[in-house]
Amino acid sequence: MQHNKRYLLANLRKLSHELGGRAPTMREVDACQYCPPSYTYKNVFGSFNAAIETLALKPNPQHRQRKSDEEMLSDLNKLCEELDRVPSKIDIIECTYCQCYDSYCRRFGGLRNALKLIGRIESKDEMLADLRKLAQELGKTPTTNDVQQSEVCPSIHRYYKMFGSWNNALRMAGLPLNNTTRIKK
Repeated sequence: MQHNKRYLLANLRKLSHELGGRAPTMREVDACQYCPPSYTYKNVFGSFNAAIETLALKPNPQHRQRKSDEEMLSDLNKLCEELDRVPSKIDIIECTYCQCYDSYCRRFGGLRNALKLIGRIESKDEMLADLRKLAQELGKTPTTNDVQQSEVCPSIHRYYKMFGSWNNALRMAGLPLNNTTRIKK
């Protein structure tokens, strides 16, 4: 989905207002229900801070010290232990001691790679069990949006990588496929 600059800036302005007029952090934008993910601002404006500066707001100083690879992996492992599962993107965004999600992606080439380094990749069976658990909680077959909002399942991208498609993951989990409405031409 492409977003225009006016739409993106309106959401940043609204969030800034809710924060008392200060510039939101990337973490706050990622946790915001109505804002697109922070990487969208980077893609459209060249950097997250460029979007902030367009609104004449002062970018936030870095609140977190840059951590070594070992410290980042240790924090990720600690989060896995606390959750007793592999963390989702939302878990990392909400974690107060982990670096931001994008930092794991930049530093390790993706969250999956970071999880591999600490021996925390979920097996296919575990991912399917998570999917079935989410279906039970929802009382229906989960959609990709349900998985993205879930604190139970790994990211939707991991399902695509592991199973090739969303429908393949649903089939292997023994869940009915979601019906989609197709527009006839």
